[in-house]
Amino acid sequence: MPMERDGSGLPGLDVEVCEDGHGVLLLRLRGEIDLLTAPILDRSLTSLAERDGATQVVADLSGVSFVGIVGVETLGRHAMRLSEEGRRLVVVSPSALTRRVIGLLGLDEHLGAARSEPSPDGISSSV
Repeated sequence: MPMERDGSGLPGLDVEVCEDGHGVLLLRLRGEIDLLTAPILDRSLTSLAERDGATQVVADLSGVSFVGIVGVETLGRHAMRLSEEGRRLVVVSPSALTRRVIGLLGLDEHLGAARSEPSPDGISSSV
């Protein structure tokens, strides 16, 4: 069950960060990414991008039940920014609908949306 947003009964967004020690940061997301929770995702991605030595950020969407257009836009914006810096943002385990929206917006090349889930150590073998 997704965490509640501010006790309102509306779904929120839970963010967990894992590091592999080799420049890859895993962002495990649970809940929904919409107009109200996208700022949480934005702050998390900004914080991870500022870490020294991080060459790749993996956003695991396996626990996300909904991604609105603002969530896809947030992921795309950060992917392009990291790409300009020679780094990468990869999305793993997006729903079929999220993959479709990513493709329709032309962000699939930037996000490298993978269908597989991260391995137990947190990093997807298909990334």
